[in-house]
Amino acid sequence: MPLKLQKNTGTYPAPVPPGGTGTPPTVVLVTPTATTGIAPHSVIAQGFGTTAGNSAITSYAFDWGDGTAVTNATKNINGTNVPIPIAYHRYTAAGTYTLSLTVADVNGNLVTQTRTITVTARPAHTVTINPGDNITNALNNAAVGAIIKINAGTYTATGSWNPKNDQVVFANGAVTVSGGGTVGTFAAFMNTGATGVRVQGLRITAFSFWALYFNTGSAIFQDCEVDTCGVNGTVSGGLNGYLASVIVLDNCHFHDNKSYGMAGGSGATHYVMGGEYDHNFNDTSGSFSPLTDDGVWKNVHVPADYVVGVNAHDNQGHALWWDGSNVNVYVCLCTVTSNYGNGIFSEINNAAAGGVAMNLSGNLDGSGFSFRWLFNTLTGNGYPATSFFPTGNIYPANLFVSKSDKIEIAYNWIDGGAHGIALDYQVSRAEGHNLANISVHDNDIRLRETGASGAGSGAGLVGFHNSFAGTAYSLTAVTFSNNHYFAAHDNATWEHFIVYTGTSEVNNTFAQWKANGYDTVGSTMALDTAWPH
Repeated sequence: MPLKLQKNTGTYPAPVPPGGTGTPPTVVLVTPTATTGIAPHSVIAQGFGTTAGNSAITSYAFDWGDGTAVTNATKNINGTNVPIPIAYHRYTAAGTYTLSLTVADVNGNLVTQTRTITVTARPAHTVTINPGDNITNALNNAAVGAIIKINAGTYTATGSWNPKNDQVVFANGAVTVSGGGTVGTFAAFMNTGATGVRVQGLRITAFSFWALYFNTGSAIFQDCEVDTCGVNGTVSGGLNGYLASVIVLDNCHFHDNKSYGMAGGSGATHYVMGGEYDHNFNDTSGSFSPLTDDGVWKNVHVPADYVVGVNAHDNQGHALWWDGSNVNVYVCLCTVTSNYGNGIFSEINNAAAGGVAMNLSGNLDGSGFSFRWLFNTLTGNGYPATSFFPTGNIYPANLFVSKSDKIEIAYNWIDGGAHGIALDYQVSRAEGHNLANISVHDNDIRLRETGASGAGSGAGLVGFHNSFAGTAYSLTAVTFSNNHYFAAHDNATWEHFIVYTGTSEVNNTFAQWKANGYDTVGSTMALDTAWPH
């Protein structure tokens, strides 16, 4: 069945008696992904809406109800273990499970909320595809709701598969489906509006347009490999989901695709759980540039995205990029390393984009933020120059925010590359100049010089960066607090805190950075190779 975003209705089972002293927390357990599905079925659970009573929360424990050990994860931030209120899990067997979130506080209060997760067994297959069969014809001849087994082997497509509602396609052994470099698309969700489609365990390779293409519909892809799709000089690659309804990517591997690994938006919601996204945007024709045109992963106008536990590395463009009026975007527990462009990038996500004030509504968790980038590890992103583009990237940062608002950047571990965190007005763009309602707190940030020093050089900077000389705009409700900067250079002389070429605030020392209110409770210390993260 189609997946539906499940919002907090405010109705939950009775809590466990608190058992401690003082006022206990108020727990909110939200499952953005579907609570019903076919095995294997993966679920994201979050407790972001939970509020403390009169004492600090010390842990969030997720018990998945299937005998899996309770998850009680923390992230070390400057020597302090910070509890993590989001996790995901795969149910491998059919059954009815009670998912619970138990929140503990320092006074010994324990409060629990639960959800019921219903997982059914995959029905017996009704269609079998064997090596030597015409895989395109076999898939297109299958009925609505067909359970399609593809036996191990290598298959060459003769055209596109047009999925029908509730079809399940699964690999029985190692299955490779190739476009041979001439067939454009493997799965084309075109005019049928197919929903509830599930594809499991396939390697999909060498399609010349988009391996997976949507102008409607919804689908789940599990344990799939999508690689070497698209051709030089075209906007093409692994997945185009701009007009989809819901797309789930569960433990998939997208690599070595052309201008995009994955692109989506215009109403589509994406749940991306685990998996690896690497060596995408490998177009060497010179017709497209990850500097200005495309990114490895680009979403536009999405109503909600959850990216949890993803490993994105060694891509030639921006690793994770949202551009234009997105809302309810969570990027949590991801590892983003050695990408030529920005690690995580928000561009023109504000009320000025198209006149649509989408992201002013705040997140599903009631935080008021439309973007939450939390508990991620980012290293070596945003190179000033590489052998691929020796002139350097015009947006070099591990975390980059341009003309956007309502963003929380917290509990991240950031190291290397060019800027650690950069904010930019992009005054050359017509959509507006706002940088507002941005909270940067409790991050551990290593500051290294990876290029020539000097204002605007793109060398190991962190903080507010305005790259347009002679312009000045005020920040609105932009705060840096309790961040920890690990400096490899002399604080007094190296410009690793602020570059603002429109005013005299250039080459600030850390003392000036704090005096200007940019991080009043932050701290700096010498770079430590044993620094925990």
